Amino acid sequence: MCVALPVIAVAASVISAGVAAYGAVQQGEAQQKAADYQSAVSRNNAMIAESNAKNAEMTGETQAENQLLAKGQRTAAVRAAGAAAGLDVNAGTNLALQSDTEKLGTLDALTTRNRADQQAYGYRIQGTGDTAQAGLLTAEGSQASTAGNISAFGSVVGGASSVSDKWIRYSMMSGNGQTTGAN
Repeated sequence: MCVALPVIAVAASVISAGVAAYGAVQQGEAQQKAADYQSAVSRNNAMIAESNAKNAEMTGETQAENQLLAKGQRTAAVRAAGAAAGLDVNAGTNLALQSDTEKLGTLDALTTRNRADQQAYGYRIQGTGDTAQAGLLTAEGSQASTAGNISAFGSVVGGASSVSDKWIRYSMMSGNGQTTGAN
């Protein structure tokens, strides 16, 4: 019975080291999978941000084109009103009014395009951040896997040390007093 306890202790140390090593590897793999998933989410967010940027540009361009069309209609209405009133539409105040209407309409269209470009730029900045985050998470996942493997190795080495210590004690208790590799 006395012999069985040291053998059980040695066996328990071996099993404990194996379980700890397995657990470390599994934890590293789980952390890597979680980081890889978050990385994929960030890459998808970057693609969505780019799509939003393109949509903002197209919407802004459409709105600017509509403003330019409306500008032409307003200018024509000013010209028609002046002509209906019997004014010379090619000179004086009526011409200045047409010119101002054109300039303000063009300014409105340019302002709309600028706002759309700023919005698209914001989406692209967001996408750049998401892409960088994806890279960081990919590296984090790789490091988690490596850390799990290193931890597993540490568990095996620690277990081997524990087994060796228990074996030496067992050898000394069994009465032969000699240890393997010693004097």
